[in-house]
Amino acid sequence: MPDPFRDSGDYSIQLESHRLTTAINSLSLLRLPDVLQRVPVSRATWWAGVKSGKFPASVKLGPRTTCWRSVDIDKLIASLSPETK
Repeated sequence: MPDPFRDSGDYSIQLESHRLTTAINSLSLLRLPDVLQRVPVSRATWWAGVKSGKFPASVKLGPRTTCWRSVDIDKLIASLSPETK
């Protein structure tokens, strides 16, 4: 009996699964404590940077819930790294 997962369709399913996983990871949101673990500044410095445009803008999910896109934080970290300059 032939194995249904050995045909060429299996590869396209794996590729699509990888694309979906990548898309989901790029859409993840971080709360402020998570951001401050990745970018070691104080809360006051972070908020001043957001206000001045030095740091990424936040995404409001509700009246008391603020997040940042993980992609934006990754870009910020890459731009601040001495290796990229």
